[in-house]
Amino acid sequence: SITIASQETRTADLFLSYQVLQNGELKIGHLFKTGTQSIFYYQNERASSSSEKQEVIDGETVYKATLRSGNKISGNVETNMVDRSMFSSENLYKNGSYSQYVVSEKMNDILWKLSAEEKKIGNYLCKKATTTYKGRNYTAWYTLQVPLLFGPWKLHGLPGMIVEAYDAENFISFKLVTVKIKKQRLVYVSLDRTSAIDCKALFLMKSNQANEIKKKIQTKLPRGASFQITKVENNWLEKSCN
Repeated sequence: SITIASQETRTADLFLSYQVLQNGELKIGHLFKTGTQSIFYYQNERASSSSEKQEVIDGETVYKATLRSGNKISGNVETNMVDRSMFSSENLYKNGSYSQYVVSEKMNDILWKLSAEEKKIGNYLCKKATTTYKGRNYTAWYTLQVPLLFGPWKLHGLPGMIVEAYDAENFISFKLVTVKIKKQRLVYVSLDRTSAIDCKALFLMKSNQANEIKKKIQTKLPRGASFQITKVENNWLEKSCN
Protein backbone atom coordinates (compact mmCIF):
# COMPACT_ATOMS: atom_id res chain seq x y z
CA SER A 1 0.00 0.00 0.00
CA ILE A 2 1.50 3.30 -1.12
CA THR A 3 0.19 6.39 0.69
CA ILE A 4 0.83 9.92 -0.58
CA ALA A 5 -2.11 11.70 1.03
CA SER A 6 -5.49 10.75 2.43
CA GLN A 7 -8.22 11.90 0.08
CA GLU A 8 -8.79 9.70 -2.93
CA THR A 9 -8.18 5.95 -3.21
CA ARG A 10 -7.45 4.28 -6.53
CA THR A 11 -6.25 0.87 -7.57
CA ALA A 12 -3.09 0.94 -9.67
CA ASP A 13 -2.60 -2.05 -11.96
CA LEU A 14 1.06 -1.22 -12.65
CA PHE A 15 3.65 0.49 -10.47
CA LEU A 16 7.09 1.57 -11.74
CA SER A 17 9.94 3.35 -10.00
CA TYR A 18 12.66 5.27 -11.82
CA GLN A 19 16.01 6.58 -10.70
CA VAL A 20 16.04 10.14 -12.02
CA LEU A 21 19.19 12.21 -12.41
CA GLN A 22 18.30 15.82 -13.19
CA ASN A 23 21.01 18.46 -13.51
CA GLY A 24 23.28 16.48 -11.18
CA GLU A 25 20.57 15.83 -8.55
CA LEU A 26 19.44 12.28 -7.89
CA LYS A 27 15.83 11.52 -6.99
CA ILE A 28 13.26 8.73 -7.26
CA GLY A 29 10.20 9.01 -9.48
CA HIS A 30 7.13 6.77 -9.26
CA LEU A 31 4.73 5.99 -12.08
CA PHE A 32 1.30 4.50 -11.38
CA LYS A 33 -0.98 3.27 -14.15
CA THR A 34 -4.66 3.16 -13.27
CA GLY A 35 -6.58 1.93 -16.30
CA THR A 36 -6.39 4.66 -18.96
CA GLN A 37 -4.71 7.13 -16.61
CA SER A 38 -1.27 7.53 -15.08
CA ILE A 39 0.26 9.47 -12.20
CA PHE A 40 3.95 10.33 -11.96
CA TYR A 41 5.51 12.03 -8.95
CA TYR A 42 8.86 12.41 -7.21
CA GLN A 43 9.48 10.81 -3.86
CA ASN A 44 12.37 12.90 -2.59
CA GLU A 45 12.51 16.18 -4.48
CA ARG A 46 14.11 19.02 -2.56
CA ALA A 47 12.02 21.77 -1.04
CA SER A 48 11.69 25.04 -2.91
CA SER A 49 14.21 27.64 -1.86
CA SER A 50 15.87 30.85 -2.89
CA SER A 51 19.20 32.29 -1.85
CA GLU A 52 21.05 35.55 -2.36
CA LYS A 53 24.77 36.05 -1.96
CA GLN A 54 26.54 39.42 -1.79
CA GLU A 55 30.14 39.70 -2.98
CA VAL A 56 32.55 42.55 -3.65
CA ILE A 57 34.32 42.09 -6.98
CA ASP A 58 36.78 44.73 -8.25
CA GLY A 59 35.35 47.21 -5.79
CA GLU A 60 31.77 46.63 -6.90
CA THR A 61 29.03 44.95 -4.88
CA VAL A 62 27.64 41.97 -6.76
CA TYR A 63 24.51 40.04 -5.82
CA LYS A 64 24.14 36.42 -6.90
CA ALA A 65 20.70 34.86 -6.57
CA THR A 66 19.63 31.24 -7.00
CA LEU A 67 16.11 29.86 -7.28
CA ARG A 68 15.31 26.19 -6.66
CA SER A 69 11.90 24.65 -7.27
CA GLY A 70 10.37 21.41 -6.07
CA ASN A 71 9.10 19.66 -2.96
CA LYS A 72 8.19 16.14 -1.93
CA ILE A 73 4.81 16.02 -3.68
CA SER A 74 5.51 18.51 -6.41
CA GLY A 75 6.50 17.76 -9.97
CA ASN A 76 3.38 15.62 -10.39
CA VAL A 77 2.16 14.69 -13.86
CA GLU A 78 -1.37 13.32 -14.38
CA THR A 79 -2.26 11.99 -17.82
CA ASN A 80 -5.48 10.61 -19.27
CA MET A 81 -5.53 8.70 -22.56
CA VAL A 82 -9.30 9.05 -23.02
CA ASP A 83 -9.60 12.85 -23.12
CA ARG A 84 -5.89 13.30 -24.01
CA SER A 85 -5.33 15.61 -21.06
CA MET A 86 -2.15 16.26 -19.12
CA PHE A 87 -1.94 18.19 -15.85
CA SER A 88 1.33 18.89 -14.10
CA SER A 89 2.51 20.93 -11.12
CA GLU A 90 5.25 23.54 -11.00
CA ASN A 91 6.61 25.57 -8.09
CA LEU A 92 7.23 29.16 -9.15
CA TYR A 93 8.73 32.09 -7.30
CA LYS A 94 6.31 35.02 -7.04
CA ASN A 95 5.74 37.80 -4.52
CA GLY A 96 8.73 36.78 -2.42
CA SER A 97 7.94 33.08 -2.02
CA TYR A 98 7.19 29.87 -3.88
CA SER A 99 3.68 28.79 -4.84
CA GLN A 100 2.45 25.72 -6.66
CA TYR A 101 0.81 26.19 -10.05
CA VAL A 102 -1.04 23.57 -12.08
CA VAL A 103 -0.39 23.50 -15.82
CA SER A 104 -2.96 22.16 -18.29
CA GLU A 105 -1.84 20.73 -21.64
CA LYS A 106 -3.14 18.47 -24.34
CA MET A 107 -1.48 15.06 -24.39
CA ASN A 108 -0.28 15.48 -27.96
CA ASP A 109 1.40 12.61 -29.76
CA ILE A 110 5.19 12.56 -29.39
CA LEU A 111 6.79 11.90 -32.79
CA TRP A 112 9.10 9.04 -31.90
CA LYS A 113 11.51 7.68 -34.49
CA LEU A 114 11.67 3.92 -33.92
CA SER A 115 14.97 2.19 -34.60
CA ALA A 116 15.81 -1.44 -35.29
CA GLU A 117 18.70 -1.18 -32.81
CA GLU A 118 18.32 -3.42 -29.76
CA LYS A 119 20.13 -4.10 -26.51
CA LYS A 120 19.53 -6.02 -23.30
CA ILE A 121 18.98 -3.94 -20.17
CA GLY A 122 18.61 -6.14 -17.11
CA ASN A 123 15.97 -8.74 -17.93
CA TYR A 124 14.47 -6.75 -20.79
CA LEU A 125 15.22 -6.82 -24.49
CA CYS A 126 14.92 -3.17 -25.46
CA LYS A 127 14.48 -1.24 -28.67
CA LYS A 128 15.72 2.27 -29.34
CA ALA A 129 13.60 5.33 -30.09
CA THR A 130 14.50 9.02 -30.46
CA THR A 131 12.52 12.23 -30.49
CA THR A 132 12.60 15.96 -29.85
CA TYR A 133 10.22 16.94 -27.08
CA LYS A 134 9.84 20.11 -25.03
CA GLY A 135 12.97 21.49 -26.67
CA ARG A 136 15.26 18.56 -25.83
CA ASN A 137 16.50 15.63 -27.92
CA TYR A 138 15.66 12.35 -26.18
CA THR A 139 16.76 8.77 -26.60
CA ALA A 140 14.57 6.08 -25.04
CA TRP A 141 15.02 2.34 -24.70
CA TYR A 142 11.71 0.51 -24.37
CA THR A 143 10.61 -3.11 -24.15
CA LEU A 144 7.66 -4.83 -25.79
CA GLN A 145 7.67 -7.36 -22.94
CA VAL A 146 5.49 -4.91 -20.99
CA PRO A 147 3.09 -3.04 -23.31
CA LEU A 148 2.66 0.43 -21.87
CA LEU A 149 1.93 3.78 -23.53
CA PHE A 150 2.70 5.81 -20.39
CA GLY A 151 6.25 6.72 -19.41
CA PRO A 152 8.18 8.62 -16.75
CA TRP A 153 7.45 12.32 -16.40
CA LYS A 154 5.65 13.47 -19.59
CA LEU A 155 7.24 10.95 -21.95
CA HIS A 156 4.58 8.74 -23.54
CA GLY A 157 3.40 7.07 -26.72
CA LEU A 158 5.89 4.24 -27.19
CA PRO A 159 4.51 0.71 -27.74
CA GLY A 160 6.29 -0.63 -24.66
CA MET A 161 7.57 0.23 -21.20
CA ILE A 162 10.42 2.74 -21.08
CA VAL A 163 13.40 1.16 -19.34
CA GLU A 164 15.81 4.04 -19.91
CA ALA A 165 15.50 7.56 -21.31
CA TYR A 166 17.88 10.50 -21.43
CA ASP A 167 18.45 13.75 -23.28
CA ALA A 168 21.40 14.60 -25.52
CA GLU A 169 22.80 17.16 -23.06
CA ASN A 170 22.79 14.71 -20.13
CA PHE A 171 20.57 17.13 -18.24
CA ILE A 172 18.08 14.42 -17.27
CA SER A 173 17.94 10.63 -17.32
CA PHE A 174 15.41 8.02 -16.22
CA LYS A 175 16.41 4.45 -15.29
CA LEU A 176 13.81 1.86 -14.35
CA VAL A 177 14.53 0.26 -10.96
CA THR A 178 11.23 -1.35 -9.86
CA VAL A 179 8.31 -3.01 -11.65
CA LYS A 180 5.24 -4.23 -9.76
CA ILE A 181 2.40 -5.68 -11.80
CA LYS A 182 0.42 -6.75 -8.74
CA LYS A 183 -2.43 -4.33 -7.98
CA GLN A 184 -1.49 -1.53 -5.59
CA ARG A 185 -3.76 0.63 -3.44
CA LEU A 186 -2.93 4.25 -4.19
CA VAL A 187 -4.17 7.02 -1.89
CA TYR A 188 -3.69 10.27 -3.73
CA VAL A 189 -4.88 13.87 -3.82
CA SER A 190 -5.42 14.97 -7.41
CA LEU A 191 -4.03 18.30 -8.54
CA ASP A 192 -6.43 21.21 -8.13
CA ARG A 193 -7.29 22.06 -11.73
CA THR A 194 -9.71 24.94 -11.09
CA SER A 195 -7.07 27.64 -11.70
CA ALA A 196 -4.84 25.76 -14.13
CA ILE A 197 -2.68 27.82 -16.46
CA ASP A 198 -1.46 26.90 -19.94
CA CYS A 199 2.14 26.28 -21.00
CA LYS A 200 2.64 29.75 -22.48
CA ALA A 201 1.57 31.36 -19.22
CA LEU A 202 3.95 29.04 -17.36
CA PHE A 203 6.92 30.14 -19.47
CA LEU A 204 6.00 33.79 -18.99
CA MET A 205 5.92 33.32 -15.22
CA LYS A 206 9.23 31.46 -15.29
CA SER A 207 10.80 34.30 -17.25
CA ASN A 208 9.48 36.79 -14.69
CA GLN A 209 11.13 34.99 -11.77
CA ALA A 210 14.34 36.99 -12.29
CA ASN A 211 12.39 40.22 -11.80
CA GLU A 212 10.75 38.75 -8.71
CA ILE A 213 14.11 38.03 -7.09
CA LYS A 214 15.27 41.52 -8.14
CA LYS A 215 12.39 43.02 -6.16
CA LYS A 216 13.42 41.01 -3.11
CA ILE A 217 17.06 42.13 -3.31
CA GLN A 218 16.00 45.74 -3.93
CA THR A 219 14.33 45.83 -0.51
CA LYS A 220 17.69 45.03 1.12
CA LEU A 221 19.61 47.83 -0.60
CA PRO A 222 20.13 51.32 0.85
CA ARG A 223 17.53 53.92 -0.09
CA GLY A 224 18.16 55.25 -3.61
CA ALA A 225 20.44 52.34 -4.61
CA SER A 226 19.63 50.29 -7.69
CA PHE A 227 21.11 47.46 -9.72
CA GLN A 228 20.67 45.62 -12.99
CA ILE A 229 20.39 41.94 -13.82
CA THR A 230 23.32 41.11 -16.10
CA LYS A 231 23.07 37.34 -16.39
CA VAL A 232 20.27 34.79 -15.99
CA GLU A 233 20.96 31.03 -16.18
CA ASN A 234 17.86 28.94 -16.80
CA ASN A 235 18.16 25.25 -15.92
CA TRP A 236 14.64 24.33 -16.96
CA LEU A 237 13.79 20.79 -17.93
CA GLU A 238 11.36 22.10 -20.55
CA LYS A 239 12.80 24.54 -23.06
CA SER A 240 9.60 24.91 -25.06
CA CYS A 241 5.90 23.98 -24.93
CA ASN A 242 6.08 21.34 -27.69
